[in-house]
Amino acid sequence: MSEACDVMLRFIPARLTLVDYVLSLALVAATASVYAVLAQRARARNVDELSHSVRMAERRFRHTLASRTTLHFAASAAVSARAGVAARDRKPIVLSVVTNRDGAVVRADVIDSPLPELSPAVISRIRQWRFAVLRDRGSTVAVSSKLTFYPAAVDGTVVLQDPFGLPTLGATRHQ
Repeated sequence: MSEACDVMLRFIPARLTLVDYVLSLALVAATASVYAVLAQRARARNVDELSHSVRMAERRFRHTLASRTTLHFAASAAVSARAGVAARDRKPIVLSVVTNRDGAVVRADVIDSPLPELSPAVISRIRQWRFAVLRDRGSTVAVSSKLTFYPAAVDGTVVLQDPFGLPTLGATRHQ
């Protein structure tokens, strides 16, 4: 509130009567409180939107994918070796994902990972993904789901593979 008051007080002329000054301060305070209420309502709307997200099965959620970044990560020899072990043992990286009403990923959390050092990079890439805008009874909805990936070591990189065998966007499926 003090920042808004400082900005508005700059525009008050130097020669004011006491009444003009008090009225100007009241106007500044009222304006700042209106902005505070509007900001609070916007925050509440965002929290409410995410808390009322529609839960969707992973396979169906993946079919709504509109755009994504690749999940190939350069890795050290040790991480590549652990990725190979995780691939052999079929240990997945599991994420919890929430999209907003526009299909943008607004929250991504790693639930389980055999490669915890890759977690920040995976979250960063997943947050760049976009999903189709979904509707429930005519209105757009936020969606929550999980995403599972299986790591594989390929030529010094760690590749996260889709468990359902869905093709990469823009690529053809090889038989």
